[in-house]
Amino acid sequence: MQNDLKMFQTPVFYARFPVSGLAPTEVDALLENGWSRSDVNLCTTLVHSVEGGWRASLMLRLPLRDFTFKKRFRKVMRRNGRIFQTRIRPFQPSEEKENIWQVFKKNIHHWRFVSTLESHLFKEQNPAGFQSWEVAVYDGSRLVGFSVFDRGAASLASLEAAYDPAYAKYSPGMHTMLAEIEYAMQQGLSFYYPGFIPKDTPMFEYKLRPGGLEFFRIKTQEWLPWDRLEKSDWVFDEVFEKLRLLQAFLACGQRKARLATGHFLNWPGIVPSLTDYNFFLLYPYPLVEKPDLCIAIGWNPFAAHFQVFQARLFTDYQPGNDDLEMKIILVYAVSESTYCGAFENVFEVLNYLPPSR
Repeated sequence: MQNDLKMFQTPVFYARFPVSGLAPTEVDALLENGWSRSDVNLCTTLVHSVEGGWRASLMLRLPLRDFTFKKRFRKVMRRNGRIFQTRIRPFQPSEEKENIWQVFKKNIHHWRFVSTLESHLFKEQNPAGFQSWEVAVYDGSRLVGFSVFDRGAASLASLEAAYDPAYAKYSPGMHTMLAEIEYAMQQGLSFYYPGFIPKDTPMFEYKLRPGGLEFFRIKTQEWLPWDRLEKSDWVFDEVFEKLRLLQAFLACGQRKARLATGHFLNWPGIVPSLTDYNFFLLYPYPLVEKPDLCIAIGWNPFAAHFQVFQARLFTDYQPGNDDLEMKIILVYAVSESTYCGAFENVFEVLNYLPPSR
């Protein structure tokens, strides 16, 4: 497919591009190089919106060659095996799954808007183009939980899971995760990818419970044991800190800038582009109407410098609200972007920027 080569590149800070399907070897390639699949888009995993805020995130994987289940998990598997019937098969949309999905996401994950499961996973694409399977857990004839995963030639990537809250005491979410791991081992696969983990988010820490997890250190492009995790591996924290620092210095000089987040597609390349960032500063932020010519400033955590662009953007900015503490501007599209240069520190950027309007 046309995006093959991109799957073998380490992601930039932000990238998001659609695919029409994935072959098993392509699933392996994208996972090995730090990508994840979100609906039909391949994405970076350095930041996610979680519980109403933005969190630095990391991609996880579990090497299976020497993995064994801990005693307490073997006990859970035996107990649930006596109560439930677990079926692993190609993904099949159903009304049962949709009902569980809607209830779970609204009441457990507190999503304000919940699309259908099939749309969430595949948008308008044909599910047959993806290597998607399911773990379905039954209490007799009643579906009580399920998970969906992509299967590669040598890896398995968990995508989503949901369960009937009435069965929460049986840990159905952990049960489907353990079933995915067991299935991957039975199939002779090398790696299990439980997805991303956001920083300081207890709801996601169950992914670490099996032990033996690795994380993807994007700055050195390597997978490392979880116990080698360093503060600098939470790359989004560095980006956010640098942008806030520059914003504060600008404010001291009565020069206003606003944080913005992008929700657009980006095909990674070697030429600097504003679309390589989904968090950046807008200076001066639009005052009258949109789209408006402004200066956008991103922090490149790999080169350790600011990058400055002139850009025209389509945003959700509402004229008349100049409160610096208002919500982050959402950028829907970059209609024009010109690279202006790289700057090593805040003071170089301050000297470069023109006076505020």
